[in-house]
Amino acid sequence: MFESLNGVDWGLLHRQKLTLLKLRQRQPEGSAEAVALSGVIHLLDTLQDDALTRPHSLIVKNLEVNVICPREAVVQRW
Repeated sequence: MFESLNGVDWGLLHRQKLTLLKLRQRQPEGSAEAVALSGVIHLLDTLQDDALTRPHSLIVKNLEVNVICPREAVVQRW
């Protein structure tokens, strides 16, 4: 991914995404505002997904994730 993402505070980004989700819910379905917010939210989802699937290439900090192992599920703090 991008080197600039190494310093992202993923916990803060997650909380900001939740705020955007609440704002989108207040918008009329299909409005320009709802569409714009949806695009940004989907971008954040993709960045978060990529950060979790490649933790060796990004420093994922302040984010609690469920890591599924073949025989057990564990929670790790990165």
